Amino acid sequence: MQTDTTPKWKANLAAAAVAQFLCIVGWNASIPFLPFYVRELGVTNLHEVELWSGLLAAAGSAASFLVFPFWGALSDRMGHKWNTARAALGIAVTFGAMALVGSVQQLFVARAFQGALAGITPAFFALASAFVPLENVGFALGVIQMASSAGGAVGPLVGGAVADLVGYRWAFAVSGVLSALGAAVVLVLVRDRFRRPPRTTHSNGVADGARLVAHSLPVLGAILVMAGANLADSVARVILPLFVDFLRREPAGVNAATGVVLAGAAIAGAVSALLMGRLADRFGYQRVILACAAGAALSYAVQAVAPSFGVFLAASLGMGLFVGGIIPAANAILARTVRREQQGAVYGLSASANSAGNTLGPLLGAALASAWGLRVPFATAAVLAVGIGVLAATLVQPLPYRRTARLHHLGLHLPDAFLRRLHLPHRAAQSRFDEVREREYNSNDEDPG
Repeated sequence: MQTDTTPKWKANLAAAAVAQFLCIVGWNASIPFLPFYVRELGVTNLHEVELWSGLLAAAGSAASFLVFPFWGALSDRMGHKWNTARAALGIAVTFGAMALVGSVQQLFVARAFQGALAGITPAFFALASAFVPLENVGFALGVIQMASSAGGAVGPLVGGAVADLVGYRWAFAVSGVLSALGAAVVLVLVRDRFRRPPRTTHSNGVADGARLVAHSLPVLGAILVMAGANLADSVARVILPLFVDFLRREPAGVNAATGVVLAGAAIAGAVSALLMGRLADRFGYQRVILACAAGAALSYAVQAVAPSFGVFLAASLGMGLFVGGIIPAANAILARTVRREQQGAVYGLSASANSAGNTLGPLLGAALASAWGLRVPFATAAVLAVGIGVLAATLVQPLPYRRTARLHHLGLHLPDAFLRRLHLPHRAAQSRFDEVREREYNSNDEDPG
C-alpha cells in the first residue's frame, strides 16, 4: 500500500504547487500596483492615492473575513478540490472585471467581489493537508508556501513589465488568464480522495470549527500567529510602492524597482518556506516561529530607518526570509492537531482571521503614512512581529515533531484541564479515544483510486 500511495501524494503535491504558483503569479502581477492604477483612474492627490490604496486593499479583505469560514465549512462537505478550483476561477473573473473598470469606485466594488470569491492560499493548504501523510505535512505545506512565495517573486516582475509596456489594464487581464490556468491544473491533475460525508454525521460547520479553535491552544495560537504575520505584512506593503518611489527619488523605473523588492522578498520567502518546513518537522514548530518572529522584527526595523534603496532592498530580503518561515510552521500545527473532516472549517476560520489582519493592516498603514510619514508603517510592523513572538511563546504549545501515528491527524490535542472539565480522566481517556478513532480511520480510509 505504501508503494502505491507515496507516488500519488507526491504527484498531487507537485500539481497543487504548480497551480498555486500560477495563481499567485497572477495575483502579484497586478495587486501590488493598485496605487498606480488608482492614479491612472484619475486620482492625483498623494493623500487621496494613499487613502484609496488602503480602502482597496481593505475591501477585499473585509469581504473575505465574512465569507471564508463558510467556504471552508462547505469544502468539508463538497471537497477541497472543488473549493480550490472555485477560488481560482473567482479570482480570474474578478481580475477581468478590474481590467475593464472606468473609475476608482468601480474598482472598489470589483475588489470587494474578489475578496468574497478568493481564498486561494488557504484552499491549497487544506487541499494538501487532506492527501499528504502526517509525517510529511510540514514539508508539504512548505512546498505550497514555496510555490506561493515563488509566484510572489515572479508576479511583480511580470506585472511590472506588462504595465510598463502596455499599461495597467493589461496587467489585470494577464492576472485573470494565469488564475484560470491554475484552476485548470487543479481540475485536471489533482486527484481528490474526498468522499462526501453521510448526512448522519455531525454538521462540520462553522460553529463546530469555532468550538474546536476555542478549546485548543495550539490551534488558536497558530491562527493568531498567522493573522499577526498578515497584519504586519499588510501594514507595510500597502505603501511599499510609494516608499520605493520616495527612496529612489526618480519616477522613471519605479514599477521595475518595486517589482525587484517584491520579487527579492518572495524568493527569500520561497527558500525559507521549504527549509523551515523541514526544520519545523524536525525541531518543533514553536522554535521555528519564535526564531522567525525575531528575525522579522529586526528586518522591519531596518526597513523603517533605511537611508537608501539598497539598504531597504537588503532588509526586504531578510523580511521575506523570516516571514516566509512563520506561515508553513503555523499551518502545520493546524494540519497536525485538527481532524481531517474539520480541516476545511478550521482553515476557513484561519483565512478569515488572516483577512481581518489584511483588512486592518492597509487601513492602519495608510493612516500612519498619511499622518506621520512613510517610515512609520514599517516601524509598526516591527512591533507587530515582536507580538507574534509573544503569541508563539505563550499559546503555541510544543507538539510531537516526528510522531507518525495517524491517530493524531484525527484527534484533538486538548489540555488536561479541559479534559477534566469534560469529566474525563485526562490523558488516559484521550489515549483510549484516539485508539478508537484510529481503528475507525484505518477501516474507512481506503484509497478509492
